[in-house]
Amino acid sequence: MKWQDKFNLDKAGFTSKHRQARKPYYTEVLHGKHNLKGIVYEINTNDFFKLVNLEIPVNEDVLNNVTIQYNNKDFIWNLPYYDINNNSIKGLHRACVCKRKKMTKIPILLVGVDEKQIKDFLKDKKIKAKCVTMAE
Repeated sequence: MKWQDKFNLDKAGFTSKHRQARKPYYTEVLHGKHNLKGIVYEINTNDFFKLVNLEIPVNEDVLNNVTIQYNNKDFIWNLPYYDINNNSIKGLHRACVCKRKKMTKIPILLVGVDEKQIKDFLKDKKIKAKCVTMAE
């Protein structure tokens, strides 16, 4: 399965409708609001964990729920994001499931002050990424 089959390029962050309605900030960044740059990249699934660069405990209950979502062929996830400025991430469990299911690529919304900051961040982390779309 390709990531294009499981991810929605129009929304970022929380996938549940009620949480997305309460916290649409990164979806808004994706659509050019908040004076930030948001670029969607395709990266290797293993690089997602390198990008995080922290030991985040994975909640097995959440992981099991996300696995059930993955197995539902009609279920579509919102984009995971990483905010460079405040080291904020959403989508760790989605990445874990993708890795378990042998998906080699995953999309991620990288958020920064501008395109240069985002590209420098990827270069510093030594992550090869393919630009999928850019928020204006």
